[in-house]
Amino acid sequence: MLAGDERVDMTTRQNQHGMALVMALIMLVVLTMIAVTVTRSTNNSVRIVGNMQIQDEAEAAAQVAVEQAVLSNANNFMTPLPVSIANQDVYISQTKYTVQLSVPACQNAVPVPGYSVQTAGQAPNRNYYNVEARVTDNRTGANAIIDQGVRVDLLPSASCP
Repeated sequence: MLAGDERVDMTTRQNQHGMALVMALIMLVVLTMIAVTVTRSTNNSVRIVGNMQIQDEAEAAAQVAVEQAVLSNANNFMTPLPVSIANQDVYISQTKYTVQLSVPACQNAVPVPGYSVQTAGQAPNRNYYNVEARVTDNRTGANAIIDQGVRVDLLPSASCP
C-alpha cells in the first residue's frame, strides 16, 4: 500500500511540474499591466495640473494688465485708452504674456451719496466701467478673457454719458 501512495504522489508531482512557473509568469504580466496603468494615469494628471497652471498664469497676467492700466493713468476714464496701454507685455514666472485691453466702456453713472442739495450739482458721480483683457500665450496656446468692473468717482463734467 505504501508503494501505491508513492505512485500517486509521483504522478501528482509530475503533473504539477512547471505550474509554479506558469503562475509566476501570469502574476508578472498582471503586475506589469498595473504598473503601466498607474504610470499613464500619473502622466495624465501631471499634464492636467500643468495646463491648469498655465491657465491660471494667463488669467493673472490679464488681471495685472487691467490693474496697471487703471492705476497708471487716471485719465483713462475721461478719454479713450491710449494705444500704448492697449497692448501690454506682462511677465509671470519669467513667461511673457501679451495682453490686449479694450477701451473702458461706461456701464452706468450715479451721483455719489452723502452730498447736500446745495452741492449736488458739483458732487462727483460714481461711474462704473467695464474693461476687457484678452491674453494669449503663444508658447502654449493658452487663452484667457477677463471682464473687470471698475468704479471711478469723477466730477460731473468728466462723468461718462
